[in-house]
Amino acid sequence: MIEKVSYMSSPKAIVAVDDLCHRCLGQTLRVAENNHIYCEECSKNRRMSDHLFLKRYQRKRKYKHYQLDIPFELSKQQIKGQVFIQDCYDSKNHGFLHAVCGAGKTEMTLQTIYEGLRKRKSIVFVIPRVEVIKELVKRFQSYFKHTHICGLYHDQLMDESADIFISTPQQLVKFYREFDLMLIDEADAFPFYQNEYLYRLVEKALKPDGVKIYISATLPKDYQKKIDQEGLAYCLIPRRFHMNDLVIPSFEKYTYLFSDDILKAIQTYGLTEKRLMIYFPSIHLMSRYRYFLFKKGIDCKMISSKTRFKNAVLKAFTHHQFSVLLTTTILERGVTYPNCDAYVLQADHPVFNRETLIQIAGRVGRDKTYVHGRLVFFSRFITGAMDAAKQSMLKMNQVTCGDM
Repeated sequence: MIEKVSYMSSPKAIVAVDDLCHRCLGQTLRVAENNHIYCEECSKNRRMSDHLFLKRYQRKRKYKHYQLDIPFELSKQQIKGQVFIQDCYDSKNHGFLHAVCGAGKTEMTLQTIYEGLRKRKSIVFVIPRVEVIKELVKRFQSYFKHTHICGLYHDQLMDESADIFISTPQQLVKFYREFDLMLIDEADAFPFYQNEYLYRLVEKALKPDGVKIYISATLPKDYQKKIDQEGLAYCLIPRRFHMNDLVIPSFEKYTYLFSDDILKAIQTYGLTEKRLMIYFPSIHLMSRYRYFLFKKGIDCKMISSKTRFKNAVLKAFTHHQFSVLLTTTILERGVTYPNCDAYVLQADHPVFNRETLIQIAGRVGRDKTYVHGRLVFFSRFITGAMDAAKQSMLKMNQVTCGDM
């Protein structure tokens, strides 16, 4: 069901007398200066109080002749992931698909989504990053013919007649017991991971008998606990779709970040077809480094959460209008560029934890034409996170098909 907030009378107010917010199911209720009760967690996004009402209603959908068009054959690894998702859905069991970066996780979900559409089931693909949502909407539109795909993020208008929603977790606040299948990609990413508010929105938006599938290239301890103790189904895909090993990072120490050694490594890009993504722990450092590279005559651009026209920068990088892209961890997940290498500057900074470094490493060697690539972690010290990330990738490369 769809939920809408209004000032008009309806069966349930936003904040009820049972000390429960019906919009987010939270219990952090507060009394404002005008004596109205409001929900503290909902108010982080929009002021919500007990003088508002929540209207719930069943959305209407028309039956269509759906068509799935995948212009390539899935690998054996991808078929294994596809079967796992389908089995979870058929048996009504929640699951965790643990697939390395570049395995083709999205493609593993397509057949189950298609079967759900044919049975008029309600489906949502949840992703924390807006830029990834925009890209995935385009991909889904190419895969599913005669299918209406609605991307939900920020103030994007919701089309209630959509067949598939691709949404940020925050936008799930608009639904109540709506979805039969919920696919949560990058389940360990900010801001979804360990966010109790967003976890509640997931449970509220899912039907009582609905199925949720967590998807990620890394497996945090709390999800491992759900697998071991709570019966969460699990599937490991340790190989990329092209069956080549993950690119293992090399550790290079530096004494000065703006040294000629690092500069020379960067200057080689632009002379060939290769691209380079350089990751920074902060916007401030990235801005300083961009100015440094600019003075050295290197054509580059940067992107962060503060960048106003992100799509324009990414489009220019995709079309190879420049070869060096400076970025924060905003691009640690969900992006693929051919012939792309990656450097991490100040890799020993606390912002680069094990999961983040594994995701960054996953940007390299994703396409068939450039399966090796160059991946370097520049740092003064080798941290536990750096070593753990490297060991995790080495372990994945050692897993054979017979071990899965």
